[in-house]
Amino acid sequence: MPLNFFKSHCIKMIECLDDSANQFVYRFPVKNQEIKMGAQLIVAPDQVAILVSEGTVADFFQPGHYELAIKNMPRLTQLKAWPYGFQSPFKAEVYFIHTKKIMNQHWKTTTPIQMYHPAFQWVNVHANGTFSYHVSDPVLFLNTILGSTAVVSAETILEPLQTHVLEAFLDALNDTKTAYLALAAVTEPIHQLIEIALQEKFKSYGLILDTFTIQISKEVQENLVEMSTPATSKAILGNLMQQVLNQPQQQLVADQQPLLEQSATKSCVYCQTINPFDASYCAKCGRKQL
Repeated sequence: MPLNFFKSHCIKMIECLDDSANQFVYRFPVKNQEIKMGAQLIVAPDQVAILVSEGTVADFFQPGHYELAIKNMPRLTQLKAWPYGFQSPFKAEVYFIHTKKIMNQHWKTTTPIQMYHPAFQWVNVHANGTFSYHVSDPVLFLNTILGSTAVVSAETILEPLQTHVLEAFLDALNDTKTAYLALAAVTEPIHQLIEIALQEKFKSYGLILDTFTIQISKEVQENLVEMSTPATSKAILGNLMQQVLNQPQQQLVADQQPLLEQSATKSCVYCQTINPFDASYCAKCGRKQL
């Protein structure tokens, strides 16, 4: 079969036409075809293109219009050991990485966190919020998630990122040694601790955390305290305010510790497995507990 037949069936134009809102990675469908030397590569704004040869990242292209030739594929030329003047078609995978911001990704605690309250005794604390981020190191990001999947979306990696957020929230509560009555006073330090931890974790994926929000809410357990009249409610709230004003945070933590030890079990915030209350790690999933 003549050489011209093969040349006519080589890939001559490479671009990403899929602009899905939350898409991260798009692998150009080369299948078993070869790429023509001199093929046109179009990289749109908010994209970068990466050539990969047999699982090894080769050349990197910023937004623009390129002619694929030896002069602008130095790494691939080295990997393939192409001689000077090489003009034959070649095999490589082409990945497009989107660098736009991924906005309004939601997170929340999957199970309530129990904290002691002197008036209500046990209070279920919930937390939720949003975060946004973008790819800052496309090569590191590609190496981290590179596999057989042709398309990687924000939904694909949302679950592991949500897990990192939850872990950072629990670590921040532990690090601040927060008692319930002092929770409002340390919300900002908790927020800062979470952001610092997440920046490091996201960086390991080749990502940058752009924004992070947190809201903390409570749910008083039923049948523990009956606030039957406005007068009772006012008296309890007055006592709580007085305790906050008169007791340092360290004393509040000390006061709640004996009562914490009275509870026999607690649910893992990740997998809901029942563990001893003083367990530091879940017996099933092994993750750190509050």
